[in-house]
Amino acid sequence: MVGFKALSVAVALVVGGAVAACEGRSETAARTGGDAAVAWWPADLARPSARFGARRELAVLDLPQANAAGLDEAPADRTRVRLVVNRLASGSLLVKGNELPAGDDGVALLRLVLADFVRAARRGHDAGRGPWVGLLVRADRMCPFREVATLLAFARAEGEAVDRVDVGVAVWSAIDGRVELTPSEESPLGRDVVRCAWSAKGSGPAASYVLACDDVAWTFPGGSDPYARGDALAAANDAWRAFDARLRARPASAGSIALVVDPAVPWAYVAPTLALAARAGVRLALFAPPVGTFALSTPPREPTAPPLDASAAGDAGGSDGGRSWTLLGAGAAAGLAAAVAVVLATRARRRAPGR
Repeated sequence: MVGFKALSVAVALVVGGAVAACEGRSETAARTGGDAAVAWWPADLARPSARFGARRELAVLDLPQANAAGLDEAPADRTRVRLVVNRLASGSLLVKGNELPAGDDGVALLRLVLADFVRAARRGHDAGRGPWVGLLVRADRMCPFREVATLLAFARAEGEAVDRVDVGVAVWSAIDGRVELTPSEESPLGRDVVRCAWSAKGSGPAASYVLACDDVAWTFPGGSDPYARGDALAAANDAWRAFDARLRARPASAGSIALVVDPAVPWAYVAPTLALAARAGVRLALFAPPVGTFALSTPPREPTAPPLDASAAGDAGGSDGGRSWTLLGAGAAAGLAAAVAVVLATRARRRAPGR
């Protein structure tokens, strides 16, 4: 019986070593530098994002991929608090473990939740010296932009209650990242603005989406999964690179981007637009009212490893999808070594005098 238990532990350790290796490969890929202008990761390497599975605040969502964004960290002290708002694929909102209805009713309830959240956060602070309050908006990638725009307009309407809106994205498909939007009252001159627009052609799975930037336009395929590996993904990442290059070639005085977005365009297309703009040094994002103007930034990115090869980023569609079988073997070997140690220790105890 002891031998069977030892064997079970051994098998578990071998499997655990291999799984840990796979997870380590995924995390390594997620932290790899490479070309951040490759905004989208292949769908078969992606996974739903929920950084803290035990926390009710973060729903399991297919966040939009925006590899130019920085990594998200929850506030580390009591002087900074953040309310998390999850926009689910169903259209409803999940806030602090409670599901709010879609539409205006949900926003009205969210206003009450935010007021209670701010009131509790300020309890015990001197008047006028309450904590910094943030709003983290996490939306399913196929959510139409009008739904996110409603939440951005909500944050602006709350005035002093919200200091910054963080929009949640996925960085290299596996790590929670964010783009930071701070309400601003700046009004840049027209010559200092890069004018971009997202429009939709058609509807449903046959729809395509066009990003126009001044006199240049790029067409992105639609469909239920814009990250599906293949020629369409490679073409989309080529367009993202071209958009990134366009932003970097803008005049030095052009520190703002005016972004007009068709309400039907999925959030998957708009979020990386903001991330690439922030990465290129654009300071302000100007949306049509009632969303308004936001200062644009991203948090720091982690130190990067050597860049991924093109196939891992979906450019060539390599057969192994960028997986590291060497790492898998190393993990399995580590698990096997631990398993052998368990078996030998068990035998030694059984042979010891008095047993």
